[in-house]
Amino acid sequence: MGIGILAPATVLISACQASGDPTSGSSASMVESSVDVAALDTGAYPTEPAKPFGYADPEQLVDVEAQRMAEFVVLPFQIDESLDLGTSPTTPIRSDRELQTVFGRAAEAAKAGAVYGFSTSAKSSAATDTGRGITIAAVRYKTADAAKKSAADLSEAVSKDAPAGVVKKRDPIATKSGAFSVVSAVSGDIAAAAFVPHGQYLVYAQSVARSNDTDWAVDTALKATTSQSSMIDKFPATPTPDENPDDNTRKVKLDQNNILIYALPLADTSDGIAAVYGPQGIAHFTTHQRETYANAAKFGSVHTAVAKSFVYRASTSDNGAKLRDALVAVWTDNGARPVESPAGLSSAKCAKSGTKESLYNCAVRVGRYVGLVAGDSLADAQQQASAQYVILTKADQDAN
Repeated sequence: MGIGILAPATVLISACQASGDPTSGSSASMVESSVDVAALDTGAYPTEPAKPFGYADPEQLVDVEAQRMAEFVVLPFQIDESLDLGTSPTTPIRSDRELQTVFGRAAEAAKAGAVYGFSTSAKSSAATDTGRGITIAAVRYKTADAAKKSAADLSEAVSKDAPAGVVKKRDPIATKSGAFSVVSAVSGDIAAAAFVPHGQYLVYAQSVARSNDTDWAVDTALKATTSQSSMIDKFPATPTPDENPDDNTRKVKLDQNNILIYALPLADTSDGIAAVYGPQGIAHFTTHQRETYANAAKFGSVHTAVAKSFVYRASTSDNGAKLRDALVAVWTDNGARPVESPAGLSSAKCAKSGTKESLYNCAVRVGRYVGLVAGDSLADAQQQASAQYVILTKADQDAN
C-alpha cells in the first residue's frame, strides 16, 4: 500500500461502520485546536470506528492463524542484512491459490494435508544490488508425515520443472536430517531451494543469486531454514476444527488489541483481508522491512491494523509523534517528494512516490495513533487522510 508498502492487507472481514460518541479515554481532547473536524473533506470515506469484530468462527480460524503466524516467520534481513527490499510473494497462505503463488508449478506437491502458512520475500536494494533475493515460508500440515511427504514431493517436482541439464542435488543443504534441496539455473542466475520438514511444518527457503554466487545461495537457503525452524517452534498454534472437532474452547480474536476498528475499511474482500500484525508481522508487508520493524518495536506499536489504511498505536503520545515522523522519513529517504497536506489539516504529512508516478501517501497522528493511507491521486489520499484523522479522534487512548 503506497510508498513503503508491498500490497493491501489480507482482509478477514469487511469492517462495518458504527456511529457513536468518542469512547472513554478517547482522542477527542487531543484534536489540534486549529482543526475544524466537521469541515474536513473526507469524501465518501467513513469517519466512525467500525463495530467490534468479535471472535473467529470455524471458517475464519485458518485465515486468522495464517496471519498470526507472520509474527513467527523470519524477516529476510535477519538472515542476510543485504536483503533489505521487501517484494513478492509475501502473503498469508490460506488456500491452494497462495500455495500456487509461492511454489508455482510445483504447488500440487504441497497441497495434500496443508492447513495454512505464511510466506515472505525480499531482495537486495538498488544501492547494494547483487542480484540476491530470497523467499521464506512456513506451512503447517495436519500431520508430521504430511509435512515430510510434501518436502520430498516438492523437491522432486522442482527438480523435474527446472531446465534440463542444470539441476543437481546439493549435499550442503541435504546434510540437515530430512531436508531436500535443489539447485538450478534460472534465467542465467542460480536458485537454491530447500524443503525441510519440521514436525507438522514444512519450512521452505529459495534464494537466488548471480551464477557465480552459488555458495551464497546454498548457504543462505540453509541458514534461512534453520532460523525459521527455530522460530516456528515458538508459534502458539490454535487447533483447527478439523484437527480437534471436540474442542469448543478455541477463541481467537479477529481484532487483537482492538485496533482494527480504527482502520479505514476495504471496499470489499476482493481487495484483500483486513488483519492485525505485530512488529515482525507488519514488517513483512512493507518495502523497507528493517525500518518498519525497528520503528514499530522502538515506539511500542505492539499491534498494527492493516486494511485500506495502516493504523499503528504507539506506547505513548510522544512516541506516536516520533513514530509518525520516523515512518514519513522512510518515504522521503527513499525518494518521495513532500506535497501539500489536506485542507484544514496541516499536521498531516503527504508525499508523492519517487518510484511510481501516480501514488501518494499521507500520514496522520492523534495522540498514540498513527494512520497511513495511499491513493492514486493526491485528492484521494488527502480525503483518506482526513477521514482517518476523524476516526482517530474517536480512538481509545488508554487501550492496551
